[in-house]
Amino acid sequence: MGVSSFDSNLLVYAHNEAAPEHAKAKSFLEKTLSDGSEQILIVHQTMYELFAVLTSSALFRRPLTTTEAWSTCEFYLTHSAIQVAAYEPPVLMIVQNLIRERPQRGKRLFDLILAATLKYHGVTRLYTRNVKDFSDYKFLEATDPL
Repeated sequence: MGVSSFDSNLLVYAHNEAAPEHAKAKSFLEKTLSDGSEQILIVHQTMYELFAVLTSSALFRRPLTTTEAWSTCEFYLTHSAIQVAAYEPPVLMIVQNLIRERPQRGKRLFDLILAATLKYHGVTRLYTRNVKDFSDYKFLEATDPL
């Protein structure tokens, strides 16, 4: 059994009751975090992305306050079933190598950085709604759980 992680989009859907994916995303996360069948690791980048989306007035008619959004992030940062990891210096070298192999532009760079960070921490599966965004990274199985 490998180590898995969640992409921020899945977390956003689990907390956005207006999203059509809300019920399925929430159920999937609750089941995954409670059954203990997988080792879960979340990196800081995912929490920053979650915070940014939940507080965005461009994305939500009534975005969360910064306090509410950070409380949501703290739920994951302190959850007993989740390991949390930050960027480590060697991740920069992985990013450099991946950019040479698969040049990325604009916002796609952040997917590459996430993939590199997950690779460094031994994560082999990423649960995401954007499977195609991670299909180039053969070391990472991108899976849409919904």
